[in-house]
Amino acid sequence: MENLQEIINSQTDLEHTVQFSGNVKDLAEWTLSDMPVLKDNNIDSQANSARAEIEDIANSMDIDPELQEQAEKIKADTIKAIASASDAEEINNAVADGKAALEKLQQQSDKLVLLKKMAINELINKNVSDYSGENLDKLLDTLIAAQKKINKAKSNSEIEQIIKETKAAVSKIKTDAQIAAEKAKKNKKANTLTVKGKTVTIKYSKLKKKKQTVARGKLIAVSKAQGKVTYKKVSVGSKAINKKYGKKITINARTGKVTVAKGLKKGTYKVKTKVTAAGNNKYKALTKNVTFTIKVIK
Repeated sequence: MENLQEIINSQTDLEHTVQFSGNVKDLAEWTLSDMPVLKDNNIDSQANSARAEIEDIANSMDIDPELQEQAEKIKADTIKAIASASDAEEINNAVADGKAALEKLQQQSDKLVLLKKMAINELINKNVSDYSGENLDKLLDTLIAAQKKINKAKSNSEIEQIIKETKAAVSKIKTDAQIAAEKAKKNKKANTLTVKGKTVTIKYSKLKKKKQTVARGKLIAVSKAQGKVTYKKVSVGSKAINKKYGKKITINARTGKVTVAKGLKKGTYKVKTKVTAAGNNKYKALTKNVTFTIKVIK
C-alpha cells in the first residue's frame, strides 16, 4: 500500500511540475508578445511631444503675413514626418529638420519686414507741400497703392520692382513749381534772334606760318538775340571735306571766335554752325543754323 501511495504522490508531483512549467512558458510568451505594445506606446508619447514642440514654435513665430502660408506648410510637413517615423531617431531627425526650416523662414521674414519698412520710407520721403489740388491727390493715391503692394510682397525683387514702378509714376505727377514754370514758358514770346553768315578771305601765306583767328562779327552777324548767345560748329563742307579738314576749323562756344589751323590748304570752306539764344523770363530759347564761308587763297 505504501508503494502504491508513493506512486500516486509521485504522479501528483509530476503533474504539478508539468503544470508549473506550462505556466512559466505561458508567462514568458505573454511578456514577449506584449512588449511591442509597450514600445509603440513609447513612440506615440515621443511623437506627441515632438508634434506639440513644433506647433508651439510655429505658432509663436513673428512671421510676415505673406510668408505665413510657408510657415504652415513647414509645420504640416514636419508633423507628417513625425507621424510616419518608426523610431526615436527618425522623430528627432524630423523635429531637427522642421526647426531648421522654421528658423530659416524667420530670418527671411525679418529681412523682408525690414526691407518693406525701408521701401515705404523711401517712397513717402516726398515733400507733399510741393503739390496741391488734383496732383496732390494723385501723389497720395500712388503712394498708398504702392504701400499696399509692398506689404503684400514676398521677396526683395518684388519690392524693388514696386519702387521702380512707383518712382516712374510719381515722376509724371507735376509739382506746383513745374506747373508754374510750364505756364510761364507757354506765355513767353518767341525769341527775336536773327543770324546771317558772311565770307572771310585768308591768305595761305599766313596760314603757312601760323594759325589765324577771325572775330565772330566778321563771319556771323547776330542781332536781336534775347538771352545769352552760344555757338557750336556742326560741319565743314561735304562729308569728305569735313572728314579731312573739319578739325582744322574751330569755333569758341562762348565768343564765337573762329580759329583756322596752321597749314589749311587753299580752297573754299563752308562752315555750318548753330547759334543759340538762351532766352529769358519773357522770351523763349531759340537755335538757328547759319553757314559762313572761309576762303583760303594765294
